[in-house]
Amino acid sequence: MKRLVLGSFKREGQQGSYAHYFSYKDDSLEVCLEACLSGYDIAIYDLKQNLLVPKECTNIDMSLGEIAPGFSMLTSDAIEKAIKIANKLYNKELRKDKNND
Repeated sequence: MKRLVLGSFKREGQQGSYAHYFSYKDDSLEVCLEACLSGYDIAIYDLKQNLLVPKECTNIDMSLGEIAPGFSMLTSDAIEKAIKIANKLYNKELRKDKNND
């Protein structure tokens, strides 16, 4: 079982906005943590950018009053929850991929 951590991801997109996301790629999959108003949407894509499973949201109340440019007091909660979800979805896809070999 592969364990992703924050350092596994590369930040992509515009700094200080909801246009950023975190990306991790291996030989067959890309895991994205995409910023949204409820924290992060977690998506698993193949390398051709086809979404493999429905996106899952952290569903954390990121009230706009707490957001400074690119930062929220709840950002660490959201990213921790996003990484837990990412690990669950990623390892599920890895097991599927192994079973198809």
